[in-house]
Amino acid sequence: MRYKVLAVAALLIFTTSGAFAASAADLLKQQRSRINAAITARNALLDRIHFTGHNDDSLQLASINASELTVAYALQALENVIELVRPAARQTNSGGAGAGAGSLRGVGEPMLTLCQVQMTQMASDSAELVDWRIRDEVQKQIENVRAACGAIGAVTN
Repeated sequence: MRYKVLAVAALLIFTTSGAFAASAADLLKQQRSRINAAITARNALLDRIHFTGHNDDSLQLASINASELTVAYALQALENVIELVRPAARQTNSGGAGAGAGSLRGVGEPMLTLCQVQMTQMASDSAELVDWRIRDEVQKQIENVRAACGAIGAVTN
């Protein structure tokens, strides 16, 4: 029964291109907010532990930050594309999410690949962190990026 309710809810969400665009953009914004919150939390942790860049952790953190921000910018770019596609999708006679979603397929594949590469880089850098407190915090961020990759895939396929 629960799956039927979810299926009906998904169908209702994607029956109009405007609803598709709004929900897709909302999903991406939510993921971007999670990434930004994780960056803020990590910076607060670094302040709390008086991190001054010991061992190679500062080098790894710089790489992790760059990967994370790349994904956040990809989410923002995809939100912008959705805003551009939404008016065009409303003007088509076919209706439904198909018009908007179809236009995103060509964008989604490279963005998803970029997201997955960044997630892999973050995991690799995280494994080299010396301070376990930082490593634990970065694991949360890797999960956020994994969720962002999933959102990109869901919105563009």
